[in-house]
Amino acid sequence: MRFLDRFSAPVGRAMLALLFVTAGLTFFSKSYFGFARSVIGSYGLPFPGEWLSLTMVLEIGCGALLLIRRAAPYAAAALFLWMIPATLMFHPFWIATPDQVPDQLFHFLKNVGIAGGLLCLRAQDRNSKGLQ
Repeated sequence: MRFLDRFSAPVGRAMLALLFVTAGLTFFSKSYFGFARSVIGSYGLPFPGEWLSLTMVLEIGCGALLLIRRAAPYAAAALFLWMIPATLMFHPFWIATPDQVPDQLFHFLKNVGIAGGLLCLRAQDRNSKGLQ
């Protein structure tokens, strides 16, 4: 158990950070950027390319800040707040067709779990070192 006590927080932090950094970096693929931009546009958001670019900066930048523990409480809060509209907009299981409900519900709940992890990380950093 001492092993888990010692490494749970840094490994968990790295896993969360890796999720966001990797997600942001995947958009650099021309085909994936185009696909993601078209998905964002299909939801009626103006300037989908700009929203996607902002998402890339947020995911890569805040993910990196989480990993290196610089301004991590702020980075966790920014990602948490970004996840709220992103989850509500892109995974609306409550209006999905019956065949899409399981997939949308899974992704909605996954994002809720990730958001919970970000809140835990924020609280841990604020309590262990004071606000950075």
